Amino acid sequence: MENLRRRSAREKDELRQYAASKVLEDLLPVLDNLGLGIAAAKQPNADVKTLVGGVEMVLNQLKSALSNHGLQEINPAGQPFDPNLHESVAAQSSAEVADGNVLNVVRIGYSLNGRLLRPATVVLSSGAPQADRPVV
Repeated sequence: MENLRRRSAREKDELRQYAASKVLEDLLPVLDNLGLGIAAAKQPNADVKTLVGGVEMVLNQLKSALSNHGLQEINPAGQPFDPNLHESVAAQSSAEVADGNVLNVVRIGYSLNGRLLRPATVVLSSGAPQADRPVV
């Protein structure tokens, strides 16, 4: 029984140590491409548009690798406020966005396989400015 307990504890420990290995394997090409981008930026004839395009491609590659492992963005621009997924930091009047809807996203939120990791930080719309509201 003692040997079984030790083996089980050792297997759990190994599982914990190497659980992230698949995610990290998928992130290694992103690290490689970031290194190439930094090397390109250090060149004396570096073009800003080309560098921005390269960084955007690496960002998309990173998002793709993370989404393959269950990470999803929460970007609620224009949607109704949901306190389960969003965190409001301010309210601002807006004629274009309805009262109670998200006006601006300050920080994108993330969920992992349906579980909230970080809520989206948002600015809410408080509706039309006072001068534009009809008198009731």
